[in-house]
Amino acid sequence: MNVSLTKAVLQRLPDLSVHVLVARAIRLDVLQYFQVIPPVLDPDAVENLLVQWRAQWRDFPGPWQGQGALAQLVRMVMNQQFQSTLPMVDMANYAALLALCPVSGFDMAALHGSLTLELAQSADEACQPALFPGEPVWRDGRQQLVTRRLNAWQSPEHQLSEHSANIVFISEQPHRAMPAPGRAFHYLQATLTPLCDSLQYTVLDARQLELAC
Repeated sequence: MNVSLTKAVLQRLPDLSVHVLVARAIRLDVLQYFQVIPPVLDPDAVENLLVQWRAQWRDFPGPWQGQGALAQLVRMVMNQQFQSTLPMVDMANYAALLALCPVSGFDMAALHGSLTLELAQSADEACQPALFPGEPVWRDGRQQLVTRRLNAWQSPEHQLSEHSANIVFISEQPHRAMPAPGRAFHYLQATLTPLCDSLQYTVLDARQLELAC
């Protein structure tokens, strides 16, 4: 299993850093008791963050009217509509809320050996919204879309299930002015250390393009 960034992405986003945590053999029987109470969020900080992400999406080719996963999550919390789902999804959501950074989790089996952040090379009208050349996309080992526009859309085929015991967590920080994902991943490491066989954590950026896991 490899997680990597292409040089083309870093030419487009030279300050990009991607936090990666690989958790193997998670004890799902223990996690069934995991519960999340969302942290209290500062409305001003949340609104400023969403403005930053919308500006980031607009900087990519093509129109975009959707909300990212993080935007949807913080809106639910602010409106007191947060709903618990699967324990591992709840854990990733709590980590995202702690750091106000997007945190995505993917079942390793669904990734077919790799997860690569690259720039789309051609338009695809079948994607909704349409995929445009130059748009940052994560692809799996079969070149299928996993996420696009840095957390603005996630493929249903790659989302976690109740059977996901080997998981790759990722979080993108497009530039240093955006919140850093460190706090989210410290929480994930502390919570998962006693609950899985192994954890592998790194940060991919211009100095390190690839993680073999």
